[in-house]
Amino acid sequence: MVDENATGGERELLIMAGSGWVQALDTANGEAAWTVELRSPKPTTPSIGVSDGRVVIATSGQIYCVEYSSGKQLWQRPCLGASSRPTLLVEDGRIYLAGTSRTECFDIDGKQLWAGNAPAVTGYVALATKTSVAQADVGS
Repeated sequence: MVDENATGGERELLIMAGSGWVQALDTANGEAAWTVELRSPKPTTPSIGVSDGRVVIATSGQIYCVEYSSGKQLWQRPCLGASSRPTLLVEDGRIYLAGTSRTECFDIDGKQLWAGNAPAVTGYVALATKTSVAQADVGS
C-alpha cells in the first residue's frame, strides 16, 4: 500500500504485513527499508492503512502506529477485543475499525474519539466513506 501524501518527498514504500510482523519495501528496488515485529497477545493477519506519514496496523485486539519512513513504533493500544482481524480504514487523520459487533474511531495519535455497538453480523465487515473503501477479505 502506497500513500502519495504519506511520503513527504521521501522514497515510496510498499507496506506489507503478516501474522506478527509488518515490513516496508522500497518500491524502486524491492529492498527492505524496515521490519517491525508486532508483539500482539494473539497474532493474527493484520489490516493495514497509511496516512499522514504513519502506518496503522490492526490485529486481533491491538492497534499499532509506526512511522512511515522508519518503522519506529509511535504507539500501541487495545481495540475492539475482537477474536479475529478487524476491518481498518484510515482517512483524514482518523482510524476506523469494525469487527463483528463493534465499531471504533481513533485519531491518528491513538486517542479514542468514539465507540459503538454495531449490528451483530456473521462473517466480515466492510467500511466506506465518500472517498475510501475498506473491503474485508477472508485471506488464506
